[in-house]
Amino acid sequence: MVKITLQQMHYFKEVAEAGSFSAASGSIGCSTTAVTKAINAIETALGQRLVLRGNRGVELTAAGAKYLERVQPIVQLAQNAEDEAAALAQPARKEIVISSIPSAAAYLLPKAIKPFAQDGGTVRVLSQNSAQVEESVLSHRSHLGVLSNGNRLLSDELKFTLLTKDYFSLVCSKKFFAHAEGPEALLKDAKDLPIVVPAPGTSINSQAKIFLRSLGLDRIKRRIETDSIPFARGVLEEFPSVCVLPRGIAQALNALGGLNCYTFENLSPEISIGIVTRRAAGVTPEIRALISNIRKHSNVISQAPIL
Repeated sequence: MVKITLQQMHYFKEVAEAGSFSAASGSIGCSTTAVTKAINAIETALGQRLVLRGNRGVELTAAGAKYLERVQPIVQLAQNAEDEAAALAQPARKEIVISSIPSAAAYLLPKAIKPFAQDGGTVRVLSQNSAQVEESVLSHRSHLGVLSNGNRLLSDELKFTLLTKDYFSLVCSKKFFAHAEGPEALLKDAKDLPIVVPAPGTSINSQAKIFLRSLGLDRIKRRIETDSIPFARGVLEEFPSVCVLPRGIAQALNALGGLNCYTFENLSPEISIGIVTRRAAGVTPEIRALISNIRKHSNVISQAPIL
């Protein structure tokens, strides 16, 4: 019988889901060398190439994709058994605090925390910008965070695990742009309108300006910068204007309807959405279960319809 350990299966699963050895090692909390050795050991034991290495990450072979289908439920069952056993020895659940960017707080976390909340747990969600999320997790005010562009964390004490990618959208009010026949018409009108730009002083703000430059809107002088979603919506409804936002936040902004939202994936910088935790912190079964559920629902932002 081929001898492959559960840990090696776990490492393979992480590589396949993360898309690279370095991202997988960061998620697991081990060295890239250890991950590479685990994958090599599996491939040697099976006598087949499972992973193709490239400059842009890894790609599964047909055999690798099939093996992943078999490995995923095995690793998950083992994790569930470990969590359930640990939970029996745990005292009553304490409050878990999650710091999150507004888009994830509005679309991703309600689904992710549902099982925990229904099972008697208490979850407190703080809606913050990415910099505030980092600070909350680093200062122990939050157990974990959900933020954007965590590949540029301010502290080595934090670990970022990628969930999904998001892209920028242009948003306008149907009150003033009911006649718009699509993004081209909005782009033409936007050249003469004030533009609302999010999160001043953050990487999202910088990327939003890169996005505006790709649309030819970077020379507009009438610019309003804010970190308040309600304020941005108020501006859009008060007078003709356009707002540039990540798609997930645009959907949160349009929770009550009344807005047009156009996403330009081919012209937009990618926004990395992921989980941030403290490297040295012990992960309880409750937090691990929450992280697993957040990852499960991480396609909510990227697959939500364009409004």
